Amino acid sequence: MSDGSAPMPAGDVQKVCMVVFNSVSHDARVLKEAQAVKDLGHDVVVIGIQDANNRRPLDHLESGVVIRRAAWNSAAARPVTSLYVLGAALVVVAGFGVYLAVEWGVRFFRDFRPAWSARLGWREELVAALTLLGGFLGVRLYRAYARKQRIYKAALKREDDEQLKFEPEVVRYHSQARPMVDAPTPPQPSTPIAESRERGSWLERAMPRPLMAGASSAMSSASARRWKTVWARESRVREILEEEAPNIIHAHDVTSLAVCADMRRKTGCRLIFDAHEVYDHLAQSEEEMAEINAKVMRKYADRVDALITINESIAGYYRNHYRALPRATIVKNAAPRAEVFEYDGRLHETAKVPREQSILIYQGGYSPKRGLLQLLLAAEYLEPRWAVVFMGWGRLEPELRRTADALCKRVGSLAERVRFIPKVPQRELPYWTAGATLGAIPYENAGLNHWFCTPNKLWEYPNAGVPIIASPFPELRRIIEPNGIGWFLPDPLSPKEIGKAINALTPEMLAYAKASCADFIARDNWSVYRERLQQAYRGLK
Repeated sequence: MSDGSAPMPAGDVQKVCMVVFNSVSHDARVLKEAQAVKDLGHDVVVIGIQDANNRRPLDHLESGVVIRRAAWNSAAARPVTSLYVLGAALVVVAGFGVYLAVEWGVRFFRDFRPAWSARLGWREELVAALTLLGGFLGVRLYRAYARKQRIYKAALKREDDEQLKFEPEVVRYHSQARPMVDAPTPPQPSTPIAESRERGSWLERAMPRPLMAGASSAMSSASARRWKTVWARESRVREILEEEAPNIIHAHDVTSLAVCADMRRKTGCRLIFDAHEVYDHLAQSEEEMAEINAKVMRKYADRVDALITINESIAGYYRNHYRALPRATIVKNAAPRAEVFEYDGRLHETAKVPREQSILIYQGGYSPKRGLLQLLLAAEYLEPRWAVVFMGWGRLEPELRRTADALCKRVGSLAERVRFIPKVPQRELPYWTAGATLGAIPYENAGLNHWFCTPNKLWEYPNAGVPIIASPFPELRRIIEPNGIGWFLPDPLSPKEIGKAINALTPEMLAYAKASCADFIARDNWSVYRERLQQAYRGLK
């Protein structure tokens, strides 16, 4: 939604591609930034990937921003023919080498050769054995290739069906209006990417990364599967980037940095790196992944023309540890200021709790190390006036639901006060959050990234008039404490202590913090950081 800022002169219009390795539709930061850049007058395409959250190949935002989602599963399933050709060649070379070695050995030791070996004929026996071995391996290679080919064709068919199934539509992501708005459907642009998936010889696909991806398809390790997934996603995104030919690439997260930096090297376009987190200290990642992230940032740091990150602490970390990166522009995860509205009861109705019940809400991704199990177990220690509602999605959801079932069986009164509801569209979020009395950010002290975190919820809760109870980490304190919009949880987290902290909040305390939320959002909302982002774009040379 435009705020009326003057667009750039026609001569300054740039083609901008933002790249993020998710489906975009629930990434509030990417959507807000795309809108801000579009308001400058640039032509903006957001390139994401198809995933479980959204498999639509194409969306048009009402502002004119286009979202393209790369279909990558077929690429991950594709059998690389060169792998099997190389395997057969290695069998022949190895067999010939063994044959020469044995022949040399036979000749060298011919005076000591027993009589029976001469009658059997070493050379004939060896050739027969190698022929059988080559045939056996050849059959195995062909069967593996045929199996991968079947999987690949099935994935390709699914992607083609999806391309025909989903019609483009105008999507309202950031409007403050509550219902969706029917709008004329714009014409769908041609999609040569789908038509060109078979292009390229096996030799072109063989070096260097596709060959490794093909090799990984023959292995069952998690690392091999991860490698092939990364290659498949990057290859599809690279194809779209080549088709769009942007003047500026905006890489969101370290996962997109390599493919975007390669594109900058090839085309000379400008590269913005948007660091949402501290990637070498992620709470959820393994040590191996942290090392890979650090290597990627060191390798491509000197190709970055502008760095954007979410707060001062993370900017300082990058300044001290990756000196080749430019000085960061701080663009916080603030929310666009919501209109004044009256809560319509949708959160209570969907969660099936009485309207007079106070709700402690957690909204967002269900990921490990976010203190969600401790928050759930704290329900046992909360006063009956509180209900606990989880609104979101993520891989931890099955475990959370199993724990909730066990807890409710043990404490029967909790069955009516612990609820899970699905995620909601980003554009509607304030109207749901407004039903809560208190919003939780119970992150665990599990790494530097959490220690410095400032998640979207830090603005989304106050934007709906909901005070916060959060972990006592530096950047969270820097916003919550001086603005009087919340309180802090114990560290380390304990269900009993969480319950004690929440029970101590009186209606008067909650009312005061709720009023402070309105003052905070009036001063600190997306419009402040939107201008910073636009200034960073204006400063690109």
